[in-house]
Amino acid sequence: MKTDSSLIIEKYKNSSNVIDLQNSISNRQGYTHIKGTLGSSLAFISSAIFSETEELQLFMFQDKEEAVYFFNTLENINEGNKKKKFYFYPASYKRPYQIESTDNANVLLRTEVLNAISKNRRNSVVVSYPEAMVEKVITKKSLRKS
Repeated sequence: MKTDSSLIIEKYKNSSNVIDLQNSISNRQGYTHIKGTLGSSLAFISSAIFSETEELQLFMFQDKEEAVYFFNTLENINEGNKKKKFYFYPASYKRPYQIESTDNANVLLRTEVLNAISKNRRNSVVVSYPEAMVEKVITKKSLRKS
């Protein structure tokens, strides 16, 4: 029996706009930007698109709040999807004049995401934001050397 979410995703899969978007992504025509969506529609559109591919999908948002909202929605509507692995890639560093300090849980989460996608990029969905992506990560070679 299909869930309400999977029925909605099926409707999006059959939409001509989503099919065109899927074709654009499949033909590797550069980066794809989706804008003008409301509420959870972006998560449903994204689910419809990545359900048809096994490649790594990266979703970038303007800030942490948008990324977390999208990630949670994506996880909830794809709850029964055992094929896809969903990862949230957070920032870990301390920023001046902010109460947040380096969060060891975020450092661990970043490491888990990097390990997971380096081992198997297939069927992975990563959600992040610019501050997390610009943080430097040590290379395997440097880590082994140390």
